[in-house]
Amino acid sequence: MGLILIARDAAWQADLWMFHLVNGWSGNWVLDWGAIYASKTYLLNGAIIMAAYWWVWFLPGPDQDRRTKIISALIAAIITLIVARALASVLPFRLRPLSAPGIGYHGPNLPSGQNITGFEDWSSFPSDQAALFFALAVGLWRCSRPLGAIAILIATIGVCAVRVYLGIHYPSDVIAGAAIGVLCVYATGHIASGRPARIVLAFERDFPPAFYAAMFLITFEIGSLFDDVREFMHGVLVALRASGMHALNLMGVLAMGVGAMAAISLAVGLIVRSRRGHA
Repeated sequence: MGLILIARDAAWQADLWMFHLVNGWSGNWVLDWGAIYASKTYLLNGAIIMAAYWWVWFLPGPDQDRRTKIISALIAAIITLIVARALASVLPFRLRPLSAPGIGYHGPNLPSGQNITGFEDWSSFPSDQAALFFALAVGLWRCSRPLGAIAILIATIGVCAVRVYLGIHYPSDVIAGAAIGVLCVYATGHIASGRPARIVLAFERDFPPAFYAAMFLITFEIGSLFDDVREFMHGVLVALRASGMHALNLMGVLAMGVGAMAAISLAVGLIVRSRRGHA
């Protein structure tokens, strides 16, 4: 037990040292403005990576293997986000650095009217954004090395470093999130690139208008970090609690949403299979 406590204290001190190494730059108005902008914009983060996925999708040449990898990567990214949120709910709660007293946090100099509050009252560990962006970046790496390298750079600096700089996460939060994203991509790669990918590609071939409309919506939500979905989930949670389901939490609503997505995916698969059977 003593060794465990010593190791835990050493890990905390190392985490705090890395946090101060990044957050210690806070107060420089150029870096502060850049970090605030990067934390609030979808263009430099999700939108650019999603645009890269569309670019790779429409590259000339044989596309079966490339498109299979893209579908696998997008499925893995959604699974990653669910896994990260589930872990944040079951693991011990961790206060965000910007709200933790006595750790030597340096807040940025914010222009009038701007703030870095408004984050959901969720545990800091692990970072779901780090998990999502590294899943997307590694998934893109499997399709295109140059674009994947750029995406990894964006995920490292534009997402992870920025969130540590602003005190939204500790370094260990984003490191754990990144590891979850990478592991989910490779763990689900073989599964998602099999039958699920074949069903999606068959849907694209048989129903191109519906497929590209659906893909636009999916990539739009990923590019906007599922903000609309999260707002909807909060609204559903409030409505369900008002109807008497007081014990329900956000993870319960998320589980219901996942079930609904699975049912819709099953229905689409059955439609594609039926259409192919009558062809």
